[in-house]
Amino acid sequence: MIRRNKSKGHALVLDTGKEEVNAVLSELHDYRFTRLMDPPSIENSECIPDSNGHIIGLEDAAMALWGKDSYQYVVATSERNVSLAGRLRSRYGLTGMKELEAVACTDKLIMKRKLEQAGVPVIPYWSGLDFIENEENCKSCGEVVVKPLNGSRCRGVIKMSSEEALDYIRNIGYEVIVEEQIKVKQEFHCDGVVEGGVLRHCVSSAYYRPQLAAVGGLNASIQIDPLSREDYKLRNLSELAVQALGITKGVVHVEILSDGRNLWVGEIAGRPGGGGITRYLHLITGLNLWEIFTYQQLGHELDIRCTKEKSDGSWLRIGVPPTAKGIKIDENLKSLGSDIEVYDRRKKKSYTSRSYWPFGSIMYAKTKSMVDAKRFIQEIEKQIKSEKRELLEY
Repeated sequence: MIRRNKSKGHALVLDTGKEEVNAVLSELHDYRFTRLMDPPSIENSECIPDSNGHIIGLEDAAMALWGKDSYQYVVATSERNVSLAGRLRSRYGLTGMKELEAVACTDKLIMKRKLEQAGVPVIPYWSGLDFIENEENCKSCGEVVVKPLNGSRCRGVIKMSSEEALDYIRNIGYEVIVEEQIKVKQEFHCDGVVEGGVLRHCVSSAYYRPQLAAVGGLNASIQIDPLSREDYKLRNLSELAVQALGITKGVVHVEILSDGRNLWVGEIAGRPGGGGITRYLHLITGLNLWEIFTYQQLGHELDIRCTKEKSDGSWLRIGVPPTAKGIKIDENLKSLGSDIEVYDRRKKKSYTSRSYWPFGSIMYAKTKSMVDAKRFIQEIEKQIKSEKRELLEY
């Protein structure tokens, strides 16, 4: 349950066309919203994209708007504009997450340094510049993972040898972070709401496969038993990460890696998880994290209460690649899961094959155990493989 205070005014929306945010904004009639598209529209002469696609042009347009028609709030709608929203709030003294917190949630190098300084375990890393300047030592590092400093999911993330990484960085520039490659046996995500610097309403989940291994294929999450020792460790580490980055209020998505013995915080995002994770969490808790995230940015004081009681079993989320035609809800699936729900993005008018959204459809289901959840996912994989064989035979 969410109780809202009386808040209204002029809000700048850094608009990415996100359906979940637009649904929330459509219900708020006490506000006047001005939208700037991110990435900016070429047709808008104030918003020509820079070489990176959005930041400079969008910021110039936001500053120009302030000079003509000042606003009281800035609403970020995506990972890529959280930092800009924070910068605008700091510049104009507005409510919400300020620049230092926002940058710590979006710039991977700053994030890693803050986590490391606070004693939160992170995978050994170098900045792109440090990696080049220590070339002789870094040549013997073996396999590494190179990531852009900003960005979500696995876009632009590449595994390579340390020698290949040196050449790669010289070619593209130093705006990357280099991590030692560990043997990731399991990857987790923890999602929740931060109030007063404390992580609340947190749900811990295990990815069916580590994220890099799942690129281009099926991507799934399985809810971890909230009374388990594993859940306690993941929530505790996530809260340490939140405190290390100085996040006092917001919504977070924390990625955690394991080699079977140790846990490391991979990244922490100051916004709801993508790829259908928000709907998955709504089915578990009754909370809409995009709604909470949006209300917080608009200055609401919230009384947040889970509307669903904890129950036995595990919910799961399955992102099905766009190459799969469709999943049949057969008797095998029905015997393993209940409350099965399918969201087919391809049926939406806004969907195109060029969309950055990595799935054609997303499935949700409730199973009696994590074992049944894994069997449910395996049945989906069998369907996808069978479909591929039929195409090859054809």
